[in-house]
Amino acid sequence: MFSNEFGKIMELINQNILILCDTSSITNKDQQRFIDMVYGGVYGLKGKIKEISNKIFLYIPQNFDLIDDSEKS
Repeated sequence: MFSNEFGKIMELINQNILILCDTSSITNKDQQRFIDMVYGGVYGLKGKIKEISNKIFLYIPQNFDLIDDSEKS
């Protein structure tokens, strides 16, 4: 079901391309499954994931440094 989208995301992460993904159009059940698949793939490629909002995620390739002002005290 999500293999095409998952494959594209993994290919882009592997090419060191930053990805912003909005999952709001996916049903809650399918959304969790999709997020779990992508988390595993991004983790396997030594990338990072930042949750921007409830249904929006930033997939960060291994060689990116993210400066997040919201985490400063």
